[in-house]
Amino acid sequence: MDLLFLSSIIRTEEKLLLNALNSAGLAFSTIDVRKKIFDRTHESGLNADLVLNRCISQTQSLASVRYFESLGLTCVNSSSTIALSGDKQAMTLALQAARIPTPSTIFALDTKTALQATEQMGYPVVLKPTTGSWGRLVVKAHDRNAAEAVLDLREQLTGPQHRLHYIQKFIETGNSDLRAITLDGRIIAAYRRRSNHWITNASRGATGEKISISTDLEELCRATSEVAGGGILSIDLFETDQSGLLVNEVNHTTEFALATDVTGVNIASEIVNYLKARL
Repeated sequence: MDLLFLSSIIRTEEKLLLNALNSAGLAFSTIDVRKKIFDRTHESGLNADLVLNRCISQTQSLASVRYFESLGLTCVNSSSTIALSGDKQAMTLALQAARIPTPSTIFALDTKTALQATEQMGYPVVLKPTTGSWGRLVVKAHDRNAAEAVLDLREQLTGPQHRLHYIQKFIETGNSDLRAITLDGRIIAAYRRRSNHWITNASRGATGEKISISTDLEELCRATSEVAGGGILSIDLFETDQSGLLVNEVNHTTEFALATDVTGVNIASEIVNYLKARL
């Protein structure tokens, strides 16, 4: 087989990709990572030149891709890209180091220090976990009392990730943002997400509208992709009057069903063509 397709739960995006792979006549096999025993010393029967990771879970993605990379296989996306973009602190710091504009963001390792940081930044602020998706556990605090309540709650949660406080200045965008889907930095589809809530995830009911791709958007997404390590990415951005475009987050397992509907671009076919070129 030429391509190895890794997955867990099969969503709309995975169905579209599997259909596009069949339509393109590309030879591939599939693995449900939840059912595989990862035993490098007894691995046999793999006949693949390229691995496409479509696992939903960050943990599953990173563990699976690291395993197949250890066998000498090229994976899309790579483990380094998954590790970087799956960690909001690491990704933000990498973008800031590359002088890519992002919302003002600071970090703290203690709840009292984190509260001081929110005061320093000025309200409202957004408090995020450094891992996770779909806007889970992302909270906007309008004042000290709200920030203190959120920080106290996180102190009670299990897991060391809740002790790293990611504090971002809230950007007023009118409940909208931009998402661009890129292949090694080349934008294949871009659209605006709108919501009745300040969190604009499609999983929370956001709708989309196609946008024109400006030179500024192209250049910023190309630079962001380079920092992240390339591959198949979706990049979320804010539009601001004073600072222009700001990169908010980078996603390594791209959801594209809404983007396909909104833009009319057959994103699954674009991805398959990209994989064929990689092969």
